[in-house]
Amino acid sequence: MMQRVLGFLLLSALAAAQTQLTNDDLVKLVKAGMSEDFVLGLIQQQPAKLSADASRLIDLKNSGVHDRIITAVAQKGVAQEPLNTDSLLRLGKAGFSDTFILDLVDRQPGRFATDAARLTELKEAGVSERVVAALIRKSPPQEPLTVDGVTRLTKAGFSEEFVLDQIKQRGKFNVDAMQLIDLKKAGVSERILAVMAGRSGGGEIARGTEITIRMIDSIDSERAKEGDQFHASLEDPITVGGEVIVPKGADAVVRLVAEKESGKFTGKTELTVELVSLTIKGKPVAMNTTSVSQASKSRGSRTAKQAAAVGAVGAIIGAIAGGGKGAAIGAGAGAAAGAGAQIFMKGQRVLIPTETELTFTTQAAVQY
Repeated sequence: MMQRVLGFLLLSALAAAQTQLTNDDLVKLVKAGMSEDFVLGLIQQQPAKLSADASRLIDLKNSGVHDRIITAVAQKGVAQEPLNTDSLLRLGKAGFSDTFILDLVDRQPGRFATDAARLTELKEAGVSERVVAALIRKSPPQEPLTVDGVTRLTKAGFSEEFVLDQIKQRGKFNVDAMQLIDLKKAGVSERILAVMAGRSGGGEIARGTEITIRMIDSIDSERAKEGDQFHASLEDPITVGGEVIVPKGADAVVRLVAEKESGKFTGKTELTVELVSLTIKGKPVAMNTTSVSQASKSRGSRTAKQAAAVGAVGAIIGAIAGGGKGAAIGAGAGAAAGAGAQIFMKGQRVLIPTETELTFTTQAAVQY
């Protein structure tokens, strides 16, 4: 009886003041002991200025407001903050039901990050696959699902059916036997592995990709001749779509394209080298690259010893005049490079020491 009287008095006071019902008012009503039905009736009868922002809905739940009341607020209120992946993470951690979150996703505008890493976060926060699938439908992923993505989803506890559905929608893989073994150890089922293996195929390295190699053999203008090939290894791994396609250390082959004396001045010997091939997935793939763009200092004392032995006075690496796909390495053209440079000369001799780094850029897309 007393509760009804208090409710009537409060309702009368609100009506007399013609104030708009707010989220804070609802918290006060609930803490005063008002029933769900009374508060719901008030929401329907009174002018309201309710906020349906995810953060405000979470505040209501943390304040002890019942889910039915919060649902009414979500339906009648206005959301000023766009719904996003972080909002859903907070809603999931706050304990909101799938039905509530799905209704919110359908009702409110929003843009969600749906890459494998964020989907994993949602799952670990308690958001169900049903909700995650709804997010993917509303905001399809912008990047392909990689081997690493499959591993993440599996370890996060997504079902086999969910992972298979994602693979069929956006999976793009190049898996070899060792990768399949690693995936198996990570808990990926053989059913998923079979689908991944069936979707494996060639790909491409985009035009404009920088490829940095480290020389294993040295190139000496006193002994080398045009057409000679030299061994090198990939210095920086090459990734496509977030997946490492060519790991560091992959075999590379460099060829001496030209070796000539240019001009009458001492120390004008010039070498031109090109990247011939790079081993990808166990097979040598022909490269089509532009000139070397840089050479950084080699590591260790070996280069320093070579510099002293040759009597280095400095050299630079630059592009061939007029273009071309090789690398012009001109000795004597850049004394300012100093004794720390990697290309050393004495007289007309040019030496590209072992461990020298050279960076090539793909002139066209490379199919592998």
